[in-house]
Amino acid sequence: MFTKSISQNMKVTIVQGDKLLLNKAYPDKFRLALANGLKARDVEIIYNDFIDNVPAEGVVGVTTRNGKTLDADLVVSICASIPTSL
Repeated sequence: MFTKSISQNMKVTIVQGDKLLLNKAYPDKFRLALANGLKARDVEIIYNDFIDNVPAEGVVGVTTRNGKTLDADLVVSICASIPTSL
């Protein structure tokens, strides 16, 4: 988890493919609380969008599927699956 001291000198953006963070295995109340905690630490969250191509090393910036361009020195791709039973 990011703390204010870690992220104070950098902009952190999360691009989330769903309308809430995490997946439906977690209750919406928890998902909203997580988002609010991140926003309180100045983390920007972009919902309902994707990064299809992680840029090569040394490339600065990334464009989302919906065409939004983000300045990025580091892109971390994280994919999760939905459990077979909820």
